[in-house]
Amino acid sequence: MQPKADIGLIGLGVMGQNLVLNMNDHNFLVAVYNRTASTTEGFMDGEAKETEIIGTYSVEELVSHLKRPRRVMIMVKAGKPVDMVIEQHVNQFAAGRQNPPARIRSNRFMVSGEAKAGVVQTVLEDPQSHLPAQRIRPTPGQLTWNLDAPAAKFVAQAGSFQADE
Repeated sequence: MQPKADIGLIGLGVMGQNLVLNMNDHNFLVAVYNRTASTTEGFMDGEAKETEIIGTYSVEELVSHLKRPRRVMIMVKAGKPVDMVIEQHVNQFAAGRQNPPARIRSNRFMVSGEAKAGVVQTVLEDPQSHLPAQRIRPTPGQLTWNLDAPAAKFVAQAGSFQADE
C-alpha cells in the first residue's frame, strides 16, 4: 500500500471530527484514529460515510497511511491524555529511526486557556520535570509553540516569551 494521507488525526471527539470534516472539505486526505474503536466506526459509518477520510484502528495503521513527512494532530483532552499519546506513540511516527523525538523535523504545539499556563511554563522552563512534550526537540528542525494570551500567562511574565500582536 502506498501512503497517501496528507495528515493524520488522533482523537475523534466533537472537535476532532469537525476538524477532519473541514480538512476533507478542503481537499486534504485525512487518516483518523481513536483509542475507542466504536467511536471510529460510528464516525466512519456516520458523518464520514460519503468522504475520502480513512478510518484506522491502531496507531501503526494510521502511520502506514501517511505520506512523508508524517503530519499528525493530537486532538485529545488536555493534560495527561496528550502526554500519554506522545509517550506511547512517538516512536511509531518515526519508525525505524534511532531516537525518534530528536529526528522529528517540525513540531507545533497549539495551546489555549489559562488552565494550561502552568504546564506550558513547566515544559518550557523546567528541564527536570521530564514531561513527554519535553522529549520533542527537533534537531535540526523547528519547534513552534502557538499560545493564546491566557496559556502564555506565566511564560510571558518570565520574559522568555514574546507575543505576536
